[in-house]
Amino acid sequence: MAFKLDTTETKVTVTSVVDSAPNSPSLENGIQRPEQRPWQANLAILAGVLIPTIPILVASGPLLGLLFHHRIDLNPGHPELRVTAANVDKNITDWISLIRKEGGEWAYYVEYNPSTLTTIASWTSRILPWCASTIMALVAFYAARNIILKSHRGDGSDLPNPKQLTILIDVLKGSGWGPVKDTVLHRYRTREPLVAPLPASTMVLFAITLLGIIIPILDSWFGVATTAPVVTQLYPRSSEHSFGRALSSAYCPSGPNAGNSCLRSPYNETFWPCSVLNYWCYPVATLYGLAEASKTAQGVSTLNKVWNYTDSSGTTYYYLGSPSQSAVIDYKAHTIATRTHSILQDTSMDVFPNVGIAFSQNPQLSVAGDLVNGPNADLQAERSNYSFPEIYSTNPLYFGAWAAGYPVADPSTVQNNPFGSDDTGVYWVETIGDPGGAIWQLNCSTAVYEVSYTWIDGAVHTFNVSQATADMAALLGAPFGYAANLSSVGFALASAAEIASTVNTSVGLAAAFAHQMDKNLLAYSVGVLDPALNLLEQGRNSTLRVARVPIVPLYLLLATKAIFVIVVLVLAIGVYCFSHPSETEAVRAALSAKGLAEAHFQSPGVMQANVVKEVQSRLAPDDGPAPHDSVVKESDDLTSQPRLRHAATAPVQGTAPVQEAKVGLLPTLDGKWQSVMVANGVWNSIKPIVQNIVVSDASAGGLGDVGQVINAWK
Repeated sequence: MAFKLDTTETKVTVTSVVDSAPNSPSLENGIQRPEQRPWQANLAILAGVLIPTIPILVASGPLLGLLFHHRIDLNPGHPELRVTAANVDKNITDWISLIRKEGGEWAYYVEYNPSTLTTIASWTSRILPWCASTIMALVAFYAARNIILKSHRGDGSDLPNPKQLTILIDVLKGSGWGPVKDTVLHRYRTREPLVAPLPASTMVLFAITLLGIIIPILDSWFGVATTAPVVTQLYPRSSEHSFGRALSSAYCPSGPNAGNSCLRSPYNETFWPCSVLNYWCYPVATLYGLAEASKTAQGVSTLNKVWNYTDSSGTTYYYLGSPSQSAVIDYKAHTIATRTHSILQDTSMDVFPNVGIAFSQNPQLSVAGDLVNGPNADLQAERSNYSFPEIYSTNPLYFGAWAAGYPVADPSTVQNNPFGSDDTGVYWVETIGDPGGAIWQLNCSTAVYEVSYTWIDGAVHTFNVSQATADMAALLGAPFGYAANLSSVGFALASAAEIASTVNTSVGLAAAFAHQMDKNLLAYSVGVLDPALNLLEQGRNSTLRVARVPIVPLYLLLATKAIFVIVVLVLAIGVYCFSHPSETEAVRAALSAKGLAEAHFQSPGVMQANVVKEVQSRLAPDDGPAPHDSVVKESDDLTSQPRLRHAATAPVQGTAPVQEAKVGLLPTLDGKWQSVMVANGVWNSIKPIVQNIVVSDASAGGLGDVGQVINAWK
């Protein structure tokens, strides 16, 4: 079906005729082909693509560039030097809180200002509300093409009625949820089907408006979840430090037992440790590194330090390391460790004076070597008739220890026994010489270990022990046997007893003495235990402040923006390829309040004084002859401004039922398009649409000069 115009004299007559080629969109003969606007169409398509996509690309591109340029890896260190976070069972509340506040467990760490990142990401949300109208301008090409084709094919029954066209024009404005709501309410209130292109246009507007809400929500979530924590970064590197300890290859090339070079009895069968230097086999011996050993025992050395580690079972080990160990260097190393256990024996007055130890062959101490006395022993007398105490090559080392006057009694205080009356492990006397004090004996054993351990973040992380050889154990005990003539060795024993005596229970005293002996045994062996290069090493920076960028909100935000861009691009390509934009541009422009106003209120020669008559002649029903003032003069521009008449043509011949008025598009003689209402082959004024859309927009201050004319008419 097509429309044919007859413009004889001053009347415009349109009759419905059957198109001989119903599948062809071409117009009837005698009617000029509508004007084409390729420049305006291409500009509208380009604006519809660039206005929404450029802000997204401008925001997303720099955001990704900054993220990946400044991104840092917090855990590139050696696998053996990584601490695996303990898995904590989370309930649903914990997960919701984690997702809401931190965006989940996965995140990028970026050495950049987090406020800058979130500000860049939020730019899109601020601009998107202004982009809906440009996107709907692309949809208007489809809508215009659809109405053009329906106006020239069929009987007009599938054209939109005035109300649906009114809603369609509002939808194509891209003004948010209002038109979407109006479409839904109209559908369910009237129960009439929605005619294309209204449903598709409404769905596009719904999707655009929904994305305009989702993207700001994701932006807000991204901004909240992006934080600035202080984190730890690891720096793997080759080993540079020597925090481990190993037997010296210079002093002990053949192992802990250096052998006895003496030819005289009784020395030629004696175990001789490589840590003790004996001059010409005389009964005078000294230690390698004696000065350093004393400093290490007192905790003032800058080269060696005795550290301790307590495992999950509560067992405490002491090991030799470096005072330079700190929280900024993680490493793996080998060293020597000891674990001494002591228990109190029955004590009587029949003890040796002061403090001393004696090594034994078994844990019952039934086979013991010579005694090693403390600093108050008569060393000169011992040296005149000295025999080397025998060090048994056993691991653990077994030895007995005793002390008298640790702690010492205070003669000015009556009954100053610090131990409880029911604590029978320590014998307390008022006087042993002057003053009196505690007397106690211990049964001790020291296990010696080869250790491989890892030090992470300023503490031992793993501590793997294996029992050392018996000779290695004997090496650690040797200073308190072979070099007992040295005063520093005796003072080391006295220091252990003094520290132990500060504990006011017998069990605590025994444990404290054992810990001090661990330190002494390691400290007095440092002369032949050289620093060993770390097996693995990495630096640690625990004060690095970064931006924590959660991955889930980031990629949800980027994915949503990508969908937005893809939809716009596909829509624009479709418009360019399938909607004949150069032809439909004029119709697209007409599907707006401004287009309707320009078509029906803005004609050449219309003056402010003639506004009322002009509007009445255009919109009032033509029940009789036109008023004299409204007769079209020859000077009027008929081609560009055809006069609309109610029922300008007679109904189609026949007894066809009355059809509902539908709105179509009619080509004018000058090649432009005119919106008309069609019912039973008769076209009429579009007064209802003008009243619903144009007048309301003019009242709101829109439409510029045309709006002022319309407001003056009202």
